[in-house]
Amino acid sequence: MDELIIREAQYDDFKTITELCNQLGYKTDSEDIPLRLKQIHDLSHHAVFVAEFDHHVIGWIHVFLYPSLVSPLSALLGGLIVHTNQRGKGVGKELLQKAETWSQSHACKYLTIFTNISRTETHKFYYHLGYQNIKTEHVFRKEISGNSDNRSQE
Repeated sequence: MDELIIREAQYDDFKTITELCNQLGYKTDSEDIPLRLKQIHDLSHHAVFVAEFDHHVIGWIHVFLYPSLVSPLSALLGGLIVHTNQRGKGVGKELLQKAETWSQSHACKYLTIFTNISRTETHKFYYHLGYQNIKTEHVFRKEISGNSDNRSQE
């Protein structure tokens, strides 16, 4: 019987990572993921791991360092997705454990996770693994690239 393997994501994983993103509602183009994987791979303070079972990627996790002047060195979760057919089987727990180990090896005091308020099952998952909800926030974003097609015509 095959066992679950947690390993660093490779370029060849991009198709499955894209499918998993789309499965959870993150509309991602298959051309975006290879570029993002390369960008992340080139940064020593980021890591992407995949869960592989029977030679198929069934989940991924992205973790990165978050230094701040107002709090101890922490890591942030950039994403965690497990295939819908594999949820509830310990895959997410194993991926999260890998992220925690990576964070500890980088001297982080905390691993912080942001999750959409509507993902109540996800909240239960994190509570079950010992995470605490420390605050509710509003998230603001502004496009700064200058490539917006939504600019008003003056």
